[in-house]
Amino acid sequence: MMARVWAEWQTALVLVKPETVIAWRRQGFRLRWTWKSRRRLGRPTVPADIRILIRSMAETNPRWGAPRIHVELLTPGIDACQVTVAKYMGRRRPQPSQTSRTFLRNHVGQIVERFVGSARVFRSCDRVQRSGRDAFVHGQTAL
Repeated sequence: MMARVWAEWQTALVLVKPETVIAWRRQGFRLRWTWKSRRRLGRPTVPADIRILIRSMAETNPRWGAPRIHVELLTPGIDACQVTVAKYMGRRRPQPSQTSRTFLRNHVGQIVERFVGSARVFRSCDRVQRSGRDAFVHGQTAL
């Protein structure tokens, strides 16, 4: 098949030692990893001191968002876009919710009041029904 496409293909054959092939492979791997680990073009990285400043501003002022911190950084002349500020602010942790023990401690008065009040209503209804039943049995009219 190769002879049909290229008549002088045998002149291109070269005999090499196995060590040469291994050296070529090593050199190829070296070139590949050098190429992969090169510095890429694009947006330059934000210096570490500015990242630390953004994070500390976000922690000390929890109500400030990225727009406000961005404006505050522009005041001294630090040029960082709002998206970058949002990226380095970190996630806000939500306030922890109260436990069931805290809930019961905070609302024990209302719970007892509701329970005692409903128990009084049930007792009074029960008395009316009993008195009505007793009155009906004895031939009297109920309340």
